[in-house]
Amino acid sequence: MDRESIEKLNQNIEYLNSNLITVNNEWALEEIYARRSSLFKRLIRKFMRPMWNQQREFNKAVAAALNDIFRNQEIIIRAISEGEGFEAKPYELGSNGRPRVIQLVSSLNYGDAVGNEVIAFKRALQEAGYITEIFAGTIHKRIAPYMAKSFQRLPELKSDDIVIYHFASECAMAERIKDFPCRVILRYHNITPPRFFHGYDANAEKATANGLRQVREIRPYIDCCLPVSEFNMQDLQTMGYDCPMHVLPILLQLDDYKQDPDEAVIDKYSDGITNILFVGRMAPNKKIEDVISAFVEYKKRYDKAVRLFLVGSFGEEDKYYQFLQKHIARLKVQDVIFPGHISFAEILGYYKAADLFLCMSEHEGFCVPLVEAMYFDVPIVAYVSSAITDTLGGSGVLVDNKDFGKVAEKINQVIHNRNLQEQIIAGQRRRLEDFDQDKISAQMVGFVGDMAKEEIRNAI
Repeated sequence: MDRESIEKLNQNIEYLNSNLITVNNEWALEEIYARRSSLFKRLIRKFMRPMWNQQREFNKAVAAALNDIFRNQEIIIRAISEGEGFEAKPYELGSNGRPRVIQLVSSLNYGDAVGNEVIAFKRALQEAGYITEIFAGTIHKRIAPYMAKSFQRLPELKSDDIVIYHFASECAMAERIKDFPCRVILRYHNITPPRFFHGYDANAEKATANGLRQVREIRPYIDCCLPVSEFNMQDLQTMGYDCPMHVLPILLQLDDYKQDPDEAVIDKYSDGITNILFVGRMAPNKKIEDVISAFVEYKKRYDKAVRLFLVGSFGEEDKYYQFLQKHIARLKVQDVIFPGHISFAEILGYYKAADLFLCMSEHEGFCVPLVEAMYFDVPIVAYVSSAITDTLGGSGVLVDNKDFGKVAEKINQVIHNRNLQEQIIAGQRRRLEDFDQDKISAQMVGFVGDMAKEEIRNAI
């Protein structure tokens, strides 16, 4: 059986499982029965009982068949991992064995930068001839069902396996890492310090504190680190990490941004009014209040016809969002727009309509929206902090303090000086080349290959 057939089998199994869940949970006659009135229940009890019983038996049969398929799938996977009955491409490193590469991530979220990278890594590893899988604590329902599996289905690891552990939040796998018999690569995306959440979100404050504790505790069990920025590498070194480290920028699937943006957003806001944009979660470390304050100064001093888009997820009951609303009321400013939960095409529309991207964040492990702004030729003004400088890599315009009058002056220069705009955009385009997805994929596969060769040398 070849690799393509194996992958197709996995997909069909996962689709079957998904369809069975749908049948059981949403379309089963007993579910319809449970939702109806007592009169309706008496009617279907009399006229539909035979069909109901048939469906129950059918569901049991399908469930049993599905269990058989899963057992066979595990046998096939074991056979593949041991090199039996599998016509694979020759292992390009010329080793006497083919290691499995397993990615672990606490949450595999749809549209999330970390989630997108994990999936892209899987594809790159498969193309390079590796046997690979993703295991996650939670998997977003919009992630293709064959793309990842639950932590509970993690197979027994072997000494020649390689684990890539993506760490961006508190994780249930942290304790188990200590018992892994194989090599572990820590892909560190950073964790927001808990102090930012104090007074806004007690759960987030606790979770981030636990996450940072876990990163410190797993240090002795990590063989190599691939932080996404110099800032993250320095964080790890501060925590005592002294294993080999290589900075590898987050892998962004820039081809996704080639799709058509929402024309309604572009048409609505291409009306001659200046558009300042920030994209990101409405989280305290992002310092959205400072974005608003700088916007107010710019509006007051230079341009009355300007509006601010704060594009990112939030809840109406979130304490930080409520704080931002009070901040806006206190400053008596208008034209601050929270689009709320919107589609990806709409987000692209806001980038296309924007005249400037403004970031005042005080903690970022990377800050993907900066790269998105580069992609759409939106000039960037950003506060110097955390990984912001690393990500910009000499492009954009940096401000080193939060004197909002001076920030407003910078904004004014960028928006109204065409020559300066062109210089900034040219610099951002050059920097964007460093985030080429094929280049970063090749580097990641290369690191895995180096680790595999080292494992082979140790075994000889």
